[in-house]
Formats: sequence, structure tokens, C-alpha cells
Amino acid sequence: MSAQRLADTLTAMGMPYTRTQVTNLEAKRRSTITVSEILMFAAALRVAPGLLLFPVGTGEQVPILPGVTTDAWTAIKIFSGEVALTRLTGAPGDPAQRELAQQNPWYVTAHPAADAPVTVYRSHDTALAGWVNAADREELRDIERGTPGYTPREADPVSAAVAERHLTVLAAMRVEMHRRGWSLPPIPQQAIEALSGPLSEWGYRQDDTGKLIDAGSRADAHQVSGVTE
Repeated sequence: MSAQRLADTLTAMGMPYTRTQVTNLEAKRRSTITVSEILMFAAALRVAPGLLLFPVGTGEQVPILPGVTTDAWTAIKIFSGEVALTRLTGAPGDPAQRELAQQNPWYVTAHPAADAPVTVYRSHDTALAGWVNAADREELRDIERGTPGYTPREADPVSAAVAERHLTVLAAMRVEMHRRGWSLPPIPQQAIEALSGPLSEWGYRQDDTGKLIDAGSRADAHQVSGVTE
């Protein structure tokens, strides 16, 4: 895409831009860019916004802090919250830290806490996708079971158990979000209906939209954030 075409595309999308502004960015004659510009550029170029900040796949090292660089894939995960950036303990000259400090002289990456927002929401989405896939398979199995001559399979109870496990995690993540005052992502109506049982184990019921309501029974009987598979 030429600089002029990109400027025209941005302008048509609602952000007036000129060819000169585009070339100034390309030539690094401008040292800053706004978040809204990054989002607009990404939409115009049809790429993920994060790839405009971190060139994943190029092998480049990118700065994440003054004097600290890492590979682009790790950087984009730090940016999205999938990886935590933690300060090393001990002095820079501590022998126990010396080898690691030579690679990342003050900060290291680590897994984020189990109850961190990105962790909880990602676990929610993973559990939902897993349950939908397992439920779809179970629906097909139900059709098969109703067919004359169907022979039971060893995988039948296993498939049902997998669906139940995903549903348990999904319920736990929605309770965690509710307790923290976070907005609950929308889910299909079939998932809302299926969650009624598991949520009652946490002491909650839900309305037709999936909003959680404290049923006042066993809301404090479990450790919610411990269920994050």
C-alpha cells in the first residue's frame, strides 16, 4: 500500500491523514504515535494492532524497558498481560543472579497470577470453546445413540466428562469475574442454560442474559481463583 493510499484510507475511515504524515512516520521524523492512530493504522492495513508495535516472526529484539530487550513474541505477551514482567530480587552483582542478569539485567518474565484479569478472561474463553466443542460432539452422539444398532463406545462417558469439566471451569471464571466487579462476556443461550447447575454449586443463579445473582447459599464455599485450567 502506498503512502498516499494509506492516507486516503485513514481519511475515509474518519481520521484525516496526509501523505506527508505517513512518510514522516516511515522516515522516523516523528517520535510518537497515539493509541488511536495505531488502531486505525492496523484496521487500514488489516493486521493486529500489536504487530505494529512488536514485529512477531522477524527475529528482532525489541525494547520493553530502558536497557531491557526481548524477542517480539514475548514482548507482545507482556503487552497483553499474558506474561508478567517481574523485577529480579537481589543486587545486580549477586552471584546467584549474575548469569540471568547478563541476559535481562533487572527484569524477568513470569506467569501472571491466576486471578489476573487476562488469565481469568482467557481461561473463560478456553473453557467456553472447549465446552461448545464437547457439547456439539455429545449432540451428535445423542443422534447416533438413537440410531438402531448403535454400539456404545468407550469414549462416550469420557466425552461427557470433558464437557462437564469445561463447564465447571466456565462457571468458576464467571463467578470470579462477578465477585471482582468485572463485566461478564456474553455467552450462547445454550451455555447459559447449561451453567445453571454448576453455578448453583457456587451459590449463584442467573437471569436470562447470564447475569449472576447471589442465591445466598454456598457463595463462599469454594476457592474460585484456584480453578484456571
